[in-house]
Amino acid sequence: MKAKRPEINRSSLSTRQQCVSCSPALPSLAPLAPTMALRLLLLLLLLAAVLAITEAQGIGSSPSDCCLKYSRKAIPSSWVKSYSLQGPESGCLLRAVVFTTKRNKKICASPTDSAVQKLMENLDKKVKNKKKKGQPARPRGKPKQQKQQRV
Repeated sequence: MKAKRPEINRSSLSTRQQCVSCSPALPSLAPLAPTMALRLLLLLLLLAAVLAITEAQGIGSSPSDCCLKYSRKAIPSSWVKSYSLQGPESGCLLRAVVFTTKRNKKICASPTDSAVQKLMENLDKKVKNKKKKGQPARPRGKPKQQKQQRV
């Protein structure tokens, strides 16, 4: 048979006495709450910083190569077959004109340079003239020989 607990007049006890007598002993979580909240806040800030860095570097958006500096040498127009523009909208920090050579090399140039702007205009004219004429591109290299069929 279980022993009966003595009944306590709760109205006559103070708040602290009521908590001790009415509920089981629980460790106080009050001192841990600010440090855990601070740790969680720091963790979230660290995660946000990592995501911002990866987005700024273009890692999260697309696997593209970004120019980190401009070429100082003049680019011969005979080398270049096309160009593209690079900037923050493409996930890169530096605004640049990326020229592609006939050997598929990439050359970065400043978009404010007058020689670069002139080269871009010349390339645009070439593309426009090809579209007007409607002529297919001239084949390069030796033509392939067709095999003769035996009868």
